[in-house]
Amino acid sequence: MTKAENIIIFNRDHLRRNRTRIAKRFSDYDFLFRWTAQELSSRLDDINRKFPTALQIGSRTNLSGHPKIDTLFTMDIGNKPVTQTPHYIQASEEFIPMKPQSLDLAISALNLHTINDLPGSLIQIRQALKPDGLFLAAMLG
Repeated sequence: MTKAENIIIFNRDHLRRNRTRIAKRFSDYDFLFRWTAQELSSRLDDINRKFPTALQIGSRTNLSGHPKIDTLFTMDIGNKPVTQTPHYIQASEEFIPMKPQSLDLAISALNLHTINDLPGSLIQIRQALKPDGLFLAAMLG
């Protein structure tokens, strides 16, 4: 039997091309992403603390400017972010490019369902979070 890490369900190059292609007219069809961002933002509002360093996985939502987040890094597989963001990192969601215990918050809004090794990515997110870090996610299932 083949090892799980060798199974490719989602072609990362195809995803990158699609995200780049949709960037121009994304705001015409982003109702589900806007709603999800509002829901995650509402969850952040309920938490009684600030988050100095946060990572937003996926650039189709934008939580920059949230009063509880000081610095928000946004990473996505596309050549450029779908929504405007001040700190953009082009990287695959399968390889989180953050130092261990460097994040106070990690957020993913409808971006984890196209990962080939979801448990591996979740482990990487956990390793990047500080011991009291928070992970908020919404995912299509």
